[in-house]
Amino acid sequence: MLRTEAAILLSLRDTPALMLLVNACIVVMCILFACFCPNIGTIIRYTGALSGLVHVFALPAALHVRSLHLRGELAHWMTALYCLLVLAGAANLLMQFFITE
Repeated sequence: MLRTEAAILLSLRDTPALMLLVNACIVVMCILFACFCPNIGTIIRYTGALSGLVHVFALPAALHVRSLHLRGELAHWMTALYCLLVLAGAANLLMQFFITE
């Protein structure tokens, strides 16, 4: 999917040569990243906290708040509760910067 989106973004045709080039670039970037940051735990910690913030805390809360708003059932205390949930995810992400191994 990333290859197709890159081709669309750059207004290029989706050809096998282009896909091979994009795959090669991705592999080279991954290898360089592994060479300069060999501690994979650090990478997993940050990406896990960031994706957790987005996929576990922010998106479900935002979608539910929007759904309640469209139905006219959204109360102020519900908005505050969902904001607190998103802040908990943001705090989790922030705390990852203070963990030492």
